[in-house]
Amino acid sequence: MKFLIKLIQNPVEYKGDAIVWGTGETPFIDHRDSMDSRMVNGKVKFRTGLHPADIDKNKAITSEERGIFKTKLETTLPFIVEAYPEALDDTDDTFWNHDRTTMLIANSTFSNVFDTEENVEHALLYLAINAGSFGSISPTEELARRIGNRFYLTNEEDFVEKEYEEEFGIKRKAIAALSDLIDRKGIDPLLYITYLTVPNSKGYTKNTAKGIFEKTLMEFIENKNTKMGKKNASQLFYDNYMLFKNDKDSFIGQGILKAADHYGIIFFKDGKFITSINNTILESRIPESYKTMMKPDNQNEFDEIRKAVEEKLNK
Repeated sequence: MKFLIKLIQNPVEYKGDAIVWGTGETPFIDHRDSMDSRMVNGKVKFRTGLHPADIDKNKAITSEERGIFKTKLETTLPFIVEAYPEALDDTDDTFWNHDRTTMLIANSTFSNVFDTEENVEHALLYLAINAGSFGSISPTEELARRIGNRFYLTNEEDFVEKEYEEEFGIKRKAIAALSDLIDRKGIDPLLYITYLTVPNSKGYTKNTAKGIFEKTLMEFIENKNTKMGKKNASQLFYDNYMLFKNDKDSFIGQGILKAADHYGIIFFKDGKFITSINNTILESRIPESYKTMMKPDNQNEFDEIRKAVEEKLNK
């Protein structure tokens, strides 16, 4: 079966016009959970969910749910044992290593499609969650709400691939693109894509921490600081990322102009951008303005704009 991990959406609470601290959902999620374990005869014994007794240990579920999860165990287990017979030893710390006993839930997790029939690791995770081994994730939304968990699994009836792709496809691409930029050594791509993407950029420089860029861009993709709509926000970010991948000179040049607008080195008047150096009239949008600046008569001025912007960005 295919499933997704989802987040219980908590409503925002207000006191007057102010949001009560801690209510609603943060747009930036970084949650870690570990598989339930205990010491037995000097060895760590994990609750893997591969044994009926593991399901019996989950006291949060009803007897009816216990029967359902045991049936799912019977149908899923042969796929796992064929690939990993050693998985049945729940004290085998070589097999049950950190990667399998630790779960990281980030924003990107919610766009992952898990498939217990095609991916053995997904099947292992699924059975562990059914057994309640990961304490913050419930196998159903009803159970998550009943015991106060933040995360839950969908079931097959909830999963419609076409609808999912329409809603989350571009967002998934945007989050993957952001991860790629975060993993790169340099700060410049994050700096310029922030200026190009996020309205009212707050004077980011090359000394701004990566974590600030990550939070700001993730909030934008999640539509937390724009009224564009989630799909449009994700599309804009991804389009700028593809500009970075396919035409770095244009990506940097447009980023320079966006930063120049922030610092008043160019300004917007009567529907056009205008340079403050030679009062050169550009276009109404940054991409077209960059093309105007690349004309031979304007390239010296663009070099001056670049130098002035880089002075600001290097502070």
